[in-house]
Amino acid sequence: MSDGFWHILVSDFVDRRIDERTFHDRFFERWHTSDRSRRDIPPAIETLFYVVEAYCPDPALPDPASPSAAD
Repeated sequence: MSDGFWHILVSDFVDRRIDERTFHDRFFERWHTSDRSRRDIPPAIETLFYVVEAYCPDPALPDPASPSAAD
């Protein structure tokens, strides 16, 4: 897989062509279909993974009182 998908995905999100939920879902769809060795994932996307993972697109799921809650 090329870096092109990741570039388009991030650009679409930053330029507000897609919303948070769509970005989250597309990010993880590609993440889970990527090479298991992660050789095809750019280092910046590896870092972004932790931010996307902390985000919960369903407001009914996270516990707002949790000290590890992210918004």
